[in-house]
Amino acid sequence: MCEIFEVYIYTTGHFLYNMVIKNREKRNKYQKEYYHRRMKDPVKRQKLNQYYLNYYHTKIKTNPNLLARKHGYRKKGLEKAWEMVFKVYGRKCACCNESNLSFLSIHHIHNDRTSDRKTMGIKGQACTTKYLRGMALQNDKKKYEILCYNCHYGIHQNNGTCPHKIVLNAIK
Repeated sequence: MCEIFEVYIYTTGHFLYNMVIKNREKRNKYQKEYYHRRMKDPVKRQKLNQYYLNYYHTKIKTNPNLLARKHGYRKKGLEKAWEMVFKVYGRKCACCNESNLSFLSIHHIHNDRTSDRKTMGIKGQACTTKYLRGMALQNDKKKYEILCYNCHYGIHQNNGTCPHKIVLNAIK
């Protein structure tokens, strides 16, 4: 079965060109060529960037419904990613057994967070859904563990030893 796609190209609102393409490969090839033609020219690229920035600031940022929907999708995706991590690595702190999910974080046992992010192809420092899903799919308990924020901070401050364990050793 052959699908028919119509490609319309507009420049400043004026209809220039109508082309009927009968198969998907030709349409995709045409769209890539069109995109690259426009992106090679720095003046056209600057105009397009300015157009999209203006669109974002006028349409999305000023419309509370669109902005709330955008942030809602992001929050749901992050919650699902954390749920995947908790299913794989557990729902409590490995040191003090804290089980409130609001207090839990993920700890890189070998302090290899930067190299880990590079191998997954993730830039920046934020905790992204892509990064959390990657950790969940690796399922490597020798590399990651769930800790509460107190234990996590304590481990980094005390050269790899949790304050709970220091106190327990001192009592014995």
